[in-house]
Amino acid sequence: MKMLSDPPEMPVGTGSPADAPVRTAIPRASPLLIVADRGRIPAASGDTGVLFVTDEIFLPHRNGSSQIYTQVAQAYASAGWRTHCLSFYRDPAEVETPETIAAYREAFDCTLLAPGWNLGGTTTGRIGMGIREANRWLTGNVFASHKLLAARHQAFQASLLTVVQEQRIAEIYFHKPHTMLLLEPLLGRLRPARFVLDLHDDFVARTEHYAAAYKSLFASLPWRDILRQHRRMYLRHRLGRTDTARSRRHELALLTRSDEVRTASDAEYQRYVQFPALTRRVRHVPWRIIQPADTAHRSNGARPFHAGFIGADSVMNLDAVIHLRDRILPRVRTLQPDFRMLIAGTLSRNVGPLLKGVANVEVWPDLPDVARFYDAIGVAAIPLRFGTGVSVKAIEALGYGCPVVTTPVGVRGIAGSLLRPDLVDITDDPSAFAATLVRRATAPLPRTDGASRPEGSFPEGSFPEGSFPEGSSPEGPSPQGPSTPSPALALPKVNACAT
Repeated sequence: MKMLSDPPEMPVGTGSPADAPVRTAIPRASPLLIVADRGRIPAASGDTGVLFVTDEIFLPHRNGSSQIYTQVAQAYASAGWRTHCLSFYRDPAEVETPETIAAYREAFDCTLLAPGWNLGGTTTGRIGMGIREANRWLTGNVFASHKLLAARHQAFQASLLTVVQEQRIAEIYFHKPHTMLLLEPLLGRLRPARFVLDLHDDFVARTEHYAAAYKSLFASLPWRDILRQHRRMYLRHRLGRTDTARSRRHELALLTRSDEVRTASDAEYQRYVQFPALTRRVRHVPWRIIQPADTAHRSNGARPFHAGFIGADSVMNLDAVIHLRDRILPRVRTLQPDFRMLIAGTLSRNVGPLLKGVANVEVWPDLPDVARFYDAIGVAAIPLRFGTGVSVKAIEALGYGCPVVTTPVGVRGIAGSLLRPDLVDITDDPSAFAATLVRRATAPLPRTDGASRPEGSFPEGSFPEGSFPEGSSPEGPSPQGPSTPSPALALPKVNACAT
């Protein structure tokens, strides 16, 4: 194991870690430890340590999920917990940058970065990924794994167990079921820590939504564009299959290994709570809206674009662009011919062929600051037809005080009390969607200061009543033992366009 606080590779102290020399290449499949101070990790006192586990490198922030990871950790820290993190990576280059190292060092007391499904891009890892895909195809199991992960575990399990034991980790917070799969051979040795699993999504249902969205996308593209941009996913779409019953059984086996299962979506809570084995484990913890502390005040003046759509390079977002292009914008043009539309986010990488010849639509390929997007548009359009979990893009737009016109899918998983009618219009009808877009885009914008913040939202650094379970408080753990804060989604000034 390499420790990134060891001088002289990465000096720490008075200098900025981001300015420190980049260390030599990380050996593939090698775990990496980042600590917040010089030297070894001090032994912890008190069982108030929490370890967050993610299946991706999420710092510096790069998408909506990364914001959620960070804000959950901040909520725990505000409640008096010591925070630690285990993030799995695909490419060693992801963790070699001084920006990544500095961001993790600032956010957590210590961080362990370890190779994920592909074992850091090694030959063994690539074979393992092939076995995993073959297992998915043969069994239809959404949660298929591969046994070659055991080789990775032998390389880093001592490092992980040392952190868990010496830091007296009382709770392990798994973001998504896949992180439990990655640690499945070690779960028994991580006890007596309490396991909390944040579902983030219904991954079985999501597979079905992906299939429908890909069918729509491939029907809208010529073969040359499919082969150039989507050939891998086309093959996976054509050859893949899902055995829902088998996937649900595996999912249930994972969930019952958790002491608590969290879901932000009320619909998904209602689904999972029906399983007798989960009735006492499942907890509905909706994400809340926080207005970014550093966002510019949205004035009532004219903006360069009437409306905008922002999102990640996801097939569900690409399908939303198709829906916008074919069913919504033609109706908008009959009402307002000069209506200007902005498309932004990593979605822009593959959206070109879908918008060829469409007038008054501009694509921003680069968006270093997401606040620029919301300051440039009059209303956020979310024309999604497919999607599961919680709509982070809707939470983000409301956090920036931007009016939203959306399909019901676009606000899935968000508490109804947060969807103020003066800010949010919800419709599945393309004609009503178009008419509302035009009306919203030409109406005076709502105020976005503290007086008009959506009900249920709260300023950064504060927690509304009910954010913490009975017997706990933001000031620290209760005398009866560590308590678990509910996540509250804040929106720092980052590139959150991949939502």
